[in-house]
Amino acid sequence: MLDKTHRAESGDVAGRVVLPEPIIAELARLAVVPASHVAGFSADIRSLFANSTFIEHQEAIAGAVGRELGSARRDILRLHRRLVKYRNLAIQTDRPSKQGDVLASLAGRGFLGARADNIVSELSSLAEHIKKEIERVTGHPHKKGRRPGAAGKPALSDLIGELEFTALLHWGAGYGLGHVRSTGSLITALDLLRDCLPAGFIPKGHPISSYQAALDQARDLYAWDNTLESCFDRVIW
Repeated sequence: MLDKTHRAESGDVAGRVVLPEPIIAELARLAVVPASHVAGFSADIRSLFANSTFIEHQEAIAGAVGRELGSARRDILRLHRRLVKYRNLAIQTDRPSKQGDVLASLAGRGFLGARADNIVSELSSLAEHIKKEIERVTGHPHKKGRRPGAAGKPALSDLIGELEFTALLHWGAGYGLGHVRSTGSLITALDLLRDCLPAGFIPKGHPISSYQAALDQARDLYAWDNTLESCFDRVIW
């Protein structure tokens, strides 16, 4: 039986976590990683936690990334508004009264044409996507009051996704959630990791739906990665 009293050792880099080997072995067992792939899985898990500076500095990084994304979104919305104006002026039957609007009308007819609707639609979708990314990165609540990421912590969702992706990459079955609340191999894995991470990083009350979303995202990414690799192989050979 695993000794849960093991604690992660402090590294020489801020935020670095050195997992005890028994916990890494248990993570492999919970994910049903084949014996022939345990060594590779273990090496990737060590690297994941050794480079986990995001755990300690998540808020500072999230704030900077959120501001950058916010600036990009404002630029996109400005362009969106301008193109909507061009499109509307292009289909206007009366001659615009302002000289600037006349030029805008000519730009809409001469350079955008039938593409205007598609471009405006794409910009709207991009602005909405960036908005969701800002909410995910910063942990700001959605309009309905829910917080993105597991327990409102994008770093925790990222950790769950990395664990799942690493397990699948090494031919493991991955982690799962039980039908009964707070059960399943993922819950067991997170409970094992609780003492290895900063206090409060893993919540005591597990938000199951958020965990499932993180697992699904990692599985989709793994499937997409395999598809790209298969396409690349066909091109090469």
